[in-house]
Amino acid sequence: MTNIYPELGPPQIKTNLSAKKARLAKLKKKSVKEWKYATAEILFRYQIQLTGTELCIESEDDLWYETAKHDVRLAQLLCLDGGEQFPRLSKCHEMGGSQDWRHAESVSDNSY
Repeated sequence: MTNIYPELGPPQIKTNLSAKKARLAKLKKKSVKEWKYATAEILFRYQIQLTGTELCIESEDDLWYETAKHDVRLAQLLCLDGGEQFPRLSKCHEMGGSQDWRHAESVSDNSY
């Protein structure tokens, strides 16, 4: 060992278990704190309904949220994404693009 790694010694057989337990307890206390998402400000809560019918996209219990970042969220985790051909739900990335939704200028038309 002295020729290959002179600065490293052999592992210690006796270790200070109380110091390790104290260090581990300190780390657990830090990680126990609840981490919360930094979510965008919610402007509106609503259900999305097919025009001219009583049909909603999801069940009556599911609410959609429109945020200040112009995304439409379901359960504040998934965003309505206007992908390639059809809209779909995907993870919110808050970078606009295909997840950026704006209300139409016409009052009679509520499409995006």
